[in-house]
Amino acid sequence: AFTLGQLGPLARPLSADVMKLCTSPEEAVRGAAFGALRQIGVADVTGFAELLTHPNRDVARLAAELVPLLPAIPDAAIPKFVAAVGSNDPPVVVAAAFALGSAGPRAGAAAGPLAEAIGRIRGYQGEYDPKRPHHPGPEMTLWQALGRIGEPAVASLTGLLDHPN
Repeated sequence: AFTLGQLGPLARPLSADVMKLCTSPEEAVRGAAFGALRQIGVADVTGFAELLTHPNRDVARLAAELVPLLPAIPDAAIPKFVAAVGSNDPPVVVAAAFALGSAGPRAGAAAGPLAEAIGRIRGYQGEYDPKRPHHPGPEMTLWQALGRIGEPAVASLTGLLDHPN
């Protein structure tokens, strides 16, 4: 994997094979594989999206780091990114939201799960307290994704108007 990474984009046709190494039980192999993908790029975005829901938390987190480098998000990958929004791991949720925002209105089915994820964020739980400072964090990616989805997200956003915070 390391050697392929050194070839950069010339090795992109082999990215599916490198992705298989991303789930290796050996940490060093996984690290080299993700490092190689960072250099060669991801040719199969739909297959890559499955890494975000991998049972090994390290695999999911390493995959999340590469999401901003992905090319266009194909329609077939959208349900896989929606599934990742349901994760309990914030970096994975944020990465999935980033990808869904990149898909724009085509990711309309993600609006509900994104709104639910916003509701799970600790800072938005409970009643609004004007005395408590609010410092926007990574959850802003979820709001931005809903904004980029546009009109298909309106119904889910209006549902948030009933949120106590």
